[in-house]
Amino acid sequence: LLTVPAPPDDLCLRRNRAAAALLFLSGMRATEFCTLTVKCIDIPQRQVKQFPTLGVKTKNLKGAVTYLYNIPDLLEVVAEWDSFLRSHHIMFWFPRIEAPFGDQQLTNDSPGQDRRDNLREGQYELFQKAGLKPMSPHKFRHGHALFGLKRARDIGDFKAVSMNLMHESLSITDGV
Repeated sequence: LLTVPAPPDDLCLRRNRAAAALLFLSGMRATEFCTLTVKCIDIPQRQVKQFPTLGVKTKNLKGAVTYLYNIPDLLEVVAEWDSFLRSHHIMFWFPRIEAPFGDQQLTNDSPGQDRRDNLREGQYELFQKAGLKPMSPHKFRHGHALFGLKRARDIGDFKAVSMNLMHESLSITDGV
């Protein structure tokens, strides 16, 4: 997906590539991802603050600091997009994009129900441009879990994956 060329002026494609990378690195659910603000992400520490008090809509109103996998190629795409958003004073990490007169512009509009639809549609478009069968954004969460579980050496590693996914128990993670 990262091999799909993203010209600097194609904000939608750049956002969608960065979304795919962050979804895999973090294992976040789509709703959490779509409500994530820039201030919740700390790329150098590879941390994501998923707290309802910061505006993140989490399942069952749980809050946690979660961590990004250390995969340099994916982190590079995420860091580039994050830096771009911060330099343009954009509040949401997956901002709404308007295209009046053909020019794409990022907005600071609050996330609505359409944001999840935009995420899904954007990922489908990215998969198609890469020549791959489209998959839902939730598949990145499963990919995150499998990546971590296949590398787990002991129960501590297994628990770390479970906690990063914000699962209620290890048995839920085990069901993956």
